Order: sequence, then C-alpha cells, then structure tokens
Amino acid sequence: MINLRYKKLASGKFSIYLDYTVRGKDGKSHREYEFLKIHVSKDYSHSKRINAEDKPLMELAQSIRSKRELELYGTVKGLNASGKRVNVSLLAFVKKEHERTKQRSYLAFSKHLEKFSKGKDILFSDVNAQFIEDFAQHLKNKTSHNTTILYLENLKTLLNRAIRQEIIAVNPFIRYKIAVKQDTDRTFLELHEVKKLNETQCNCEPQIRQAFLFSCFTGLRFSDVITLKKAHIQIEKDKEGKPFHTLVIRPIKTTRTSGQLLKAPLSEQAVKILADVKNNRKSQLVFDALPQKNVVNSWLKKWADAAEIKKNLHFHAARHTFATLCLTSGIDIYTVSKLLGHTRIDATQIYAKIIDEKKQQEVQKFPAFMERSKEVLLAESKKKKTTKKKSVIVKTKKRS
Repeated sequence: MINLRYKKLASGKFSIYLDYTVRGKDGKSHREYEFLKIHVSKDYSHSKRINAEDKPLMELAQSIRSKRELELYGTVKGLNASGKRVNVSLLAFVKKEHERTKQRSYLAFSKHLEKFSKGKDILFSDVNAQFIEDFAQHLKNKTSHNTTILYLENLKTLLNRAIRQEIIAVNPFIRYKIAVKQDTDRTFLELHEVKKLNETQCNCEPQIRQAFLFSCFTGLRFSDVITLKKAHIQIEKDKEGKPFHTLVIRPIKTTRTSGQLLKAPLSEQAVKILADVKNNRKSQLVFDALPQKNVVNSWLKKWADAAEIKKNLHFHAARHTFATLCLTSGIDIYTVSKLLGHTRIDATQIYAKIIDEKKQQEVQKFPAFMERSKEVLLAESKKKKTTKKKSVIVKTKKRS
C-alpha cells in the first residue's frame, strides 16, 4: 500500500510525498519515498476535511498515488499494470447509475453521449482531456451554457465514482476546468400580477391554473406538485387549539442529496386554492389531471398573454414568485430558506439580490421635479458668499 505523507517546510506549508515498500532484486523489502512537488496548507494525515484551496492539489496527489499503486501491484478491474484503462463501457456505466439514482439528468446526458459517439460504444480508455474538450464543444452546439455545465459535472461525478469502484485510476478532469454557470433568468410575478392572473380566464385544464397559483404560495417545484399526495397535507393544532394546515413532503430534488423533509404551514390563500381543486376521490394525488410540464408551460404563456403580463411565464416562475413575495413581505431570509427547502443559505440569497435590484430600479423611476436650474444654484452661491462677508465685517467692528 502506498501512503501519502507530509513534510513541513520552512514556509509553513507541507510538501506531499509517497511512502511505500518495494521488493528489490535481492528479494529484500525496503522503503522508498517520492516527493511529488505538491505543497498544501496543512497535514491531512488525520483530517478528512480539506481546505478549498487544497482540494485540486489533493486530487492530483491522490491520482498519482493510485497510478503508482497500479504500477507496483498489478491490475484491477479494467486496467493493466501501467494504468491504462481498457474495455469497460462508459455508456453502460451511465445507464446503471441512472437506474440506481433515478436522476433524470443522467438519462438526457447518456443520450448526448450516444449522439456524440455516433452510435459507437465509449470505453473508459477513450475518456481523456481531449475527449472532454470535444464533448464539451458538442454540448455547446446542442444545449445552453448552464446545461452544458450540468452534463460535464455529471461526467466528472461518474468518473469519480468509477475511481472508487477501481474501474479507473485517474480522473481526466484534473486537466480540464469546468466553466462557471451563468446567472439564469429568474422570472417572478409581483402580487398585483398574481391577482391579475387569478382574475383572467384561461381555456385550459383548471388544475394547471390551480397548481401554478398553489406553487406561488408554497414555492413547490413542478416535480413536487405533480406528485403531491393528499396525505402530504396534514391538519395540526396551535397552542390555542386552533387547527391549521401543514405541508409535509420530502422534495424529489433534495431526496437524492440531503434527503431533507420539508414541513411548512400553509397560508390561508394556499388552503383556499386546494379547496377549489376537483380531483378523483379515489386518487391519492391532489392534482391528478395535471399534464406534462411542457404542456403546462405552453398554457401558462397563453394565460400570461391573456392577462397582458409581458413576462416569460413558466412553472418554475411560481417558485421564484413565492420567494420574492416572502422577502418583500418582511419574512427573514433564514425562514424563507427553510420554506423553500434550501440546504444552503446562499441559494436563497439570490432572491434577496433580485429584491435589492428591483428596489434600485423603482427608485430610479421617481420624477426629477426637484431639479434646480443653474441660475438658481448660482444665485444661492452668491448669496452665501455675501452673507459670509457681512459676518466677517461685523466681527471686525466688534473687535475694534
């Protein structure tokens, strides 16, 4: 086994080196050391928490260690002694991960891989920095910037999992830096626009309108609304014994990551919307007649046009609306974060930034009726100078 060791330098940093035992030609074992010329901020021998600035350096050190182990101790699954990756299908691996995680992005990601390979299988031995570069260019021509980033992150995650399963030794993303995601259009409605929509008729399935408005007052994603069960709406009592409705749900998006349970009281408006929903009594779902997302978004755009709302309305805009309504109503950002089911506060701070920008835009709309002409300003300046001179003369007389 090859171990990573750390030697403290005069600069205060730590130099990483490999410590391993090899057998010489004489049959005797002896220890060898290989300094990697990689310097990190601390000794990680007994610490699993790695500082942000050291993460890429530690990944590089770990990959070199894995490669040396392969060279010394022979083959592992799909690799030969020199560390060359062979005959393990990346496409098959992606499909297995999709079956295991049920993550929808993996399915779309695998389709893009198949199109990129033009029907041929992709082996792990094919995946290097140049492969990633070419695949990234393919994605840029087919998808948006942020979707490209998502699929590249998927590939990086899968390659890291392949390392843990001893399918590959080194993740080629060490030599490729993924770009930063761009800020997306966070369309949201103001309260008067939500009221206008509610007052506007739309010749669509009633549950489309009801589901969207319900999301405006709960912040639920479409994936959670379309799978919302009647059992997720519970009735509890406050300290005074008054009943109130509570939403208890495990959001689909966070189920795959934190598994966090969302429990939030429903507003009076949200409860009224639910009361108007007509569904099959035998169905477990609240919105049992809701069509697919693309159909819903198409109807929402028609609804916005009918209400003369000049915004690119889509279902996720309801979640943005909920967040901004909460913040403009004075609810603190930590409570809003919990209501949205965010695991990180910085995800909620994006909405606070939107509110600040909105305030700045509104302030600029104030009419400039208080502007004074240059002549008035010049006259005021002369008056001040005259007053100052008179004051000096009075003080001089008093002294004399």
